[in-house]
Amino acid sequence: ALANAPDPAAAARLAEQVLAAAGPALDETAARHPGRLAHVLLALCGVAPFFASWLLREPAWLAELAADDLAAPLDPAALAARLDDALAGTDEDGAASVLRRFKYRWLARIVVRDCALPLAASGETLGDLSRLAEVLLDRALRIAHARVSAQLGPPEWRDAQGRAAPATFCVLGLGKL
Repeated sequence: ALANAPDPAAAARLAEQVLAAAGPALDETAARHPGRLAHVLLALCGVAPFFASWLLREPAWLAELAADDLAAPLDPAALAARLDDALAGTDEDGAASVLRRFKYRWLARIVVRDCALPLAASGETLGDLSRLAEVLLDRALRIAHARVSAQLGPPEWRDAQGRAAPATFCVLGLGKL
């Protein structure tokens, strides 16, 4: 599979490093899903090699992605629940790290899935990117709102009669948010 990468030699080197980092914990996944594992390595070491550094830090992602059948697009409710679980008990300093790690974990799935889809299905990939962006943006806004409220009190504004009202705001999402 790596022979189909844009730079097969570089992809092979990265795949070797990733497999070494994953170690024997990957043996069961490799035995159960050899074709999928090869596809994940092609996608994340050959087509989008910047993900290799993530796989070196997060070797469990390799087994998770190889076991995922990738047939279904991302489910925003399930994605939001997973992110909420990941954020549970995290202080505000750790939240940015959790959001970043979560983003790359699910971007990796999108890349692997995109490499398995025919070119005509690019709308599915764009939909997955939008769903991921929406969930991440929603949680980042919640964290920011909680931080501002804790430091300064709930945001509010004064109407023309001087009455206080809760302040709202919007986020304009351009492109893929």
